[in-house]
Amino acid sequence: MIKSLVRKPETGLKPLHGSKSSSTRRRISAIFLIAPLFALLAISFVLPLFLLLLTSVHAPEIPDAFPRTSASLSNWDSTQPPSDEVYTSLADDIRSSSQKTFMSAVAALNQKKAGFRSLLLATRTDLKATSHEINREELVRIDKRWDDAEYWRTLKASTSPITGAHLLAAFDLSYNEDGQISNVPSDQRIYISLIIRTFWVALVVACCCVVLGYPVAWTIAHSPERRARILLLLILVPLWTSLLARTAAWMLLLQKNGLINEFLMYFGLISSPLELLYTRGAVYIAMIHMMLPFVVLPILTTMKTIGHEQIRAAKSLGAKPAAAFFQVYFPQTMQGVVSGGSLAFIVTLGFYITPTLVGGARDAMLGTVIAQLALQSANWPMASALAVVLLGAVAVFAIAVRKLLGEKEDNHG
Repeated sequence: MIKSLVRKPETGLKPLHGSKSSSTRRRISAIFLIAPLFALLAISFVLPLFLLLLTSVHAPEIPDAFPRTSASLSNWDSTQPPSDEVYTSLADDIRSSSQKTFMSAVAALNQKKAGFRSLLLATRTDLKATSHEINREELVRIDKRWDDAEYWRTLKASTSPITGAHLLAAFDLSYNEDGQISNVPSDQRIYISLIIRTFWVALVVACCCVVLGYPVAWTIAHSPERRARILLLLILVPLWTSLLARTAAWMLLLQKNGLINEFLMYFGLISSPLELLYTRGAVYIAMIHMMLPFVVLPILTTMKTIGHEQIRAAKSLGAKPAAAFFQVYFPQTMQGVVSGGSLAFIVTLGFYITPTLVGGARDAMLGTVIAQLALQSANWPMASALAVVLLGAVAVFAIAVRKLLGEKEDNHG
């Protein structure tokens, strides 16, 4: 009876198979919990990026509209005139392709060589009235431009559904007659200068925001709590206002009869209104106002982690105020400076509303041209190619900044 009352000591170990099944159930539950998040990221982030990359190199308009011509031109030597088979295939494709497919091909070819639109439309009109097989002489009789090898070379270069021509065009490059990469004519080089201008404007805006935002952040960080809240509210108010409303406000201020010109003329500083709107200066002023909060907040966050006693300790050891600031305080705020400046730089790169409204024709940025190509010209491949260039530049810059911040943290540690 005594033995029956004595319990054996428990080892605390559970059967192995039960532990494994419980762990598996927890993992499956965790996967189901995060599955909606992964689905959201895939739909809203990964899929658009994939479609963007695909559109920049995918050009199916010509192969879809002219399948027989594409097959015939695959073996054509561009140094020799096309054979009668090529002319016959083209005539059959022009007659048989649907209106939507045909017009898409016309638009794509006309963007590569001016004159293709009128050539193809006139040829289609004449061929629709016939049904017999068309040879070279008959097609040339419809339009003499079909005897020009340049049109055929352009058509052959467009027969592949996958092409790097749009990405090359983003850097003012193209394929020559031999299939080699070469520079486009000087009067057609527009994108390199556009990219340089975009990066220059973004760099100037980011630097000015850092120069202006650092004292503002320092003032807020070292002000009494009530005053700091008021100053911080003034910084945050622009973020609560519509971007278009802020841009419109700057347009009212900078126009010829705006408040700035009236103020300057009232005090006799100028005799006639200045041309402030639609200039590069207007772009800088408006963009700095837009980006300043994005710089002040990261710097302010970093400053609040720095104790005031460090400056006092440096001064007590004999350091002058300037030396104490630049050798003790300023290096500790560099993480916020780099983060805020990088954020302003990256966001400015993609801006297009503000530069379009307050800047002139020579102040268009990359985002403006991408929007025009996509929404006005319906040139989605070229718009996607420029967007890929912008995305790649931002990715490289973000990696470089992350590496820089990582090295600073290692040195600080």
